[in-house]
Amino acid sequence: MKKLSTVTFVVVATLLITSTVLYARKPSRVEEQLRVAEANELQLLIRMDGEMLLGRIVKIVADYVHFETDGDTTVIFIPQIKEVKGITSSNIKNGRYWFSNPNATRLYLAPTARLLEKGDGYVAAYYILAPLAAYGVTDNFTIAGGASFLTAVNFGGAYLLPKVGVALGEYVSLSAGGVAAQGFGEDGFNPTLLLGYGAGTLGRPDASVSVGAGYGVSRLYTKGPEDKTMFYSTPGFMLGGELRVARRIALVTENYFIREWGNYRPLISYGMRFFGETFSLEGAFIYTKDLVTGFPGFPFGSIVYNF
Repeated sequence: MKKLSTVTFVVVATLLITSTVLYARKPSRVEEQLRVAEANELQLLIRMDGEMLLGRIVKIVADYVHFETDGDTTVIFIPQIKEVKGITSSNIKNGRYWFSNPNATRLYLAPTARLLEKGDGYVAAYYILAPLAAYGVTDNFTIAGGASFLTAVNFGGAYLLPKVGVALGEYVSLSAGGVAAQGFGEDGFNPTLLLGYGAGTLGRPDASVSVGAGYGVSRLYTKGPEDKTMFYSTPGFMLGGELRVARRIALVTENYFIREWGNYRPLISYGMRFFGETFSLEGAFIYTKDLVTGFPGFPFGSIVYNF
């Protein structure tokens, strides 16, 4: 019961911290976004009713903006504007606006080398049962963590995932991070995992490859007639990538190679991501020859909300 209370406290604390971040972060005022654009600059204006206009602001007079689209100018009352943001030509495909990839900092479970911008974050749930919250403290430091408890097997855990990194232009990012996880179970089963890693991501957010290498140490303690504490350590490698094939669809793969008894065991995952500007659903299969019998593999699912 004590272990259950501890895990429950961690879960509640995680949700409270996430809620505080979500609701304490002040939204940008439209007035602060309004400015006359340069001659070659492109802007996206979103009305309160959801209509999107591509063009640029050419004049601001009192409570109205003059917005130019394809040579025509529309006068819009400022309270009718929801958001105005600058975009690049890469966001326009076949005359349609493609919003930025909301999941550029992560694959399925592993992070890419890209970091969240300061003040941005996301909340994710894997299998609906394992929540995770991430927040960009600065443009170069992201912190993530979460906790869960499975009543069916009386086992849970808490985890913390800090990450630091730097972007070397638009196409190259490098990062380093760690994982600290503590399990809680009945009969004294409380494994601990500590892992450090480095990662690199090459390519655009809509088409990228990520590679990583790490070294992990785990401690397994079991309580019984003879208490036992065992330590394991092993290196591992990750290779993954994402390819956006439609405005709201991307193909994602995340693969690991972990050494076990002198050999490297491959773990392969592949699937699809369906997303909007702030919300995404992911479905994939995880396949390991020695652990999962038959193709396509063990199903995996997650849901993510970006803020």
